[in-house]
Amino acid sequence: MSNLLTVHQNLPALPVDATSDEVRKNLMDMFRDRQAFSEHTWKMLLSVCRSWAAWCKLNNRKWFPAEPEDVRDYLLYLQARGLAVKTIQQHLGQLNMLHRRSGLPRPSDSNAVSLVMRRIRKENVDAGERAKQALAFERTDFDLVRSLMENSERCQDIRNLAFLGIAYNTLLRIAEISRIRVKDISRTDGGRMLIHIGRTKTLVSTAGVEKALSLGVTKLVERWISVSGVADDPNNYLFCRVRKKWCCRAIIHQPAINSRPGRDF
Repeated sequence: MSNLLTVHQNLPALPVDATSDEVRKNLMDMFRDRQAFSEHTWKMLLSVCRSWAAWCKLNNRKWFPAEPEDVRDYLLYLQARGLAVKTIQQHLGQLNMLHRRSGLPRPSDSNAVSLVMRRIRKENVDAGERAKQALAFERTDFDLVRSLMENSERCQDIRNLAFLGIAYNTLLRIAEISRIRVKDISRTDGGRMLIHIGRTKTLVSTAGVEKALSLGVTKLVERWISVSGVADDPNNYLFCRVRKKWCCRAIIHQPAINSRPGRDF
């Protein structure tokens, strides 16, 4: 019987005696049920684990369970590479999740790690680092874009403007909008569209949530549905890939049900 435990093909195997039976089971359960996490979260976790494991191998440290002093040195290594505080915090956050899901104390719970993060924040601020804030997309911005695109005959423009309108009305993320299907759309008595959202990054519920569109954005979506033909099948994604780039009358588009949602935006 092997004395090594492999949790993922891209991560170093672990000595079986490095953890308890319960921790090993929790760790294996986490990797087995990875669909419980969003695709972005899981990719981030694996990316951080690979980076952390590579650093541990290079410095002759044990990657799991992580020792607080080792995590401290790793965070300082990331800082020395010039990474921003936010990125360093993301690395620590993923290591925290790995240990918490395994039933172990989070590295950030230790005094050594919490203090070094305070030190990194202070030193980076003193060195002139500033948190970057995305520019606000305001009503005047949306109105300007709509005035420039609403008379376009290009199917991509019609689609993108409808997509942008939904984003502005609902504040949903790109990935969340790209998962909307035709069958998720209903109407209010006043003619406005209602979109049923099954899940978001912050909401995982069987009931989901309803998002109402303004009459103006409803018209933009109606136009896209009319020219695209996505309404032919209620299981189609609302926003599909466009093959031709000129006018809708000459377009041959890939049915949304056969394409990856949100492509070519």
